[in-house]
Amino acid sequence: MSLVGWLVARCEPLPLRRLNDTAKRFGDGDLTVDEYAIDGPPELQELASTMSTMAEQLAALIDEQRAFVADTSHQLRTPLTGLRLRLENLQAGLADAAQVDAAIEEIARMSALVADLLQLARADRHDAPGPHDVALLAGERVDTWSAMAETAGLDLQLTSKPSGVIATRLFK
Repeated sequence: MSLVGWLVARCEPLPLRRLNDTAKRFGDGDLTVDEYAIDGPPELQELASTMSTMAEQLAALIDEQRAFVADTSHQLRTPLTGLRLRLENLQAGLADAAQVDAAIEEIARMSALVADLLQLARADRHDAPGPHDVALLAGERVDTWSAMAETAGLDLQLTSKPSGVIATRLFK
């Protein structure tokens, strides 16, 4: 009889240990869900199911937050770079460029913050890069660098061919 009691006492905590181990993993940031079924009372089975659902929802929210931060950072970086280049071009033609110097310093600080946000968004990502709209990226680059090209007396233009190949040209 005592052997049966020992076996029952020994087997009963296994589902609790599994749930506890899973909760510890979740606390450490590992939100992967174990696929094993909890053998135990219905309350433990329901708790295991609730924890799995919670982990999946948290992982989805974290992914959405990272995507938002990455997208926002990228969208801010391009106009900041273009603005900085235009201010630097304006600065070259002014006798007293103190206000422009201050604006360039502020843009440099904002650019550093945006770079930090982008780095933060990419820190925990292990996803393969997805498809990108190359035409959009090329257009952003042309827009950003056109101020520098104008200073050099060049006209930077973006053209696309029917095959989808994009060419960038400098004209004097």
